[in-house]
Amino acid sequence: MTGAGLHDAPGEELVPLQTADEARSYLNAGHSLSSWLLTTDHKRIAILYLISITGFFAIAAIAAGLMRLELLTPQADLLSAEGYNRAFTLHGIIMVWFFLIPSIPNVFGNFLIPLMMASTPGGRSTPRSRPLMPTATSCSR
Repeated sequence: MTGAGLHDAPGEELVPLQTADEARSYLNAGHSLSSWLLTTDHKRIAILYLISITGFFAIAAIAAGLMRLELLTPQADLLSAEGYNRAFTLHGIIMVWFFLIPSIPNVFGNFLIPLMMASTPGGRSTPRSRPLMPTATSCSR
């Protein structure tokens, strides 16, 4: 099958060739830490948002677990009254400001909106400012 994207050498099985779009895929663009942190690809930036949001969710889940463990018995075994109030506040602030609010607009917005806009080839609409967005969002709170 010549010209159909398959390699057909004598004696070998047919193997799909890599297309130009697959070569530029956000998953094949490099695997180093700097290639992820310095990327201009909107899909990779959305994945970075997802990773940081998942980290904040884990911190809030630990605070919620501490509160639940404290409520197992009537007396203050694990946390003091002030410690319980701090865990409660930490859980609430992280869940609202660092998980719920950024999750939908940042993750889905960065991943899907440039694709729906049919921006430049490769799906980059504002490539120079996008890598700063996760840092600016997490530092501004």
